[in-house]
Amino acid sequence: LSSSARPMWLQVQDLELNGVLNATGNLLTLSTCVSSVGSYAIDVGGSGVGSGDLRISQSELARMTAQNLTLQTLGSGAINVYSVNASNWQSLSTLVLLDASGSQGTITFWQASTWRMLTAQAGNGISVQASVTTIGGNLVLEGNVDQLSAVVDIVRATGALNATREAAATARIRVNSRLSSSFRRSTKLTRPSTPPTRKPMRQP
Repeated sequence: LSSSARPMWLQVQDLELNGVLNATGNLLTLSTCVSSVGSYAIDVGGSGVGSGDLRISQSELARMTAQNLTLQTLGSGAINVYSVNASNWQSLSTLVLLDASGSQGTITFWQASTWRMLTAQAGNGISVQASVTTIGGNLVLEGNVDQLSAVVDIVRATGALNATREAAATARIRVNSRLSSSFRRSTKLTRPSTPPTRKPMRQP
């Protein structure tokens, strides 16, 4: 399924992707359906056999092409992140956004994952149980994006957070909410081993 010079938006309860989703140069959005009796959850990464409703395996992620990818739960759905590695997102050229911004929405990183650039937004907290790494730019965690949550620790991290950068990119770790104490101990910003080239001093 391809979109020519336009964003692609799909609202699905589950996804079995044997072909490709192609939104080259544009935004690709996958959103859960609206439920009258609860909320649907997203599982991303791993083998795609988790307990979520919309399950996107590593191999399915690798068959998506876009400038940016948004995975969105509607209502108060959760996003569960399992193993993701660099080979799974080579056709996603910039940012992946995990959007669980409903008032009770949560994001949990259960297994180690690596991204080019990642923003995670939740309405009711983010839990980092394993390492989360970006290798091409910023890592942003917003655990109280709607500013309504009363949870004491909006971002809980026992796994390490790492941000590295490519030659022409900047890399920052940004958290726009209250932190648990473990987050500060586990955060790491990694820069390239080769220092940037300094411009020669101008002669008087």
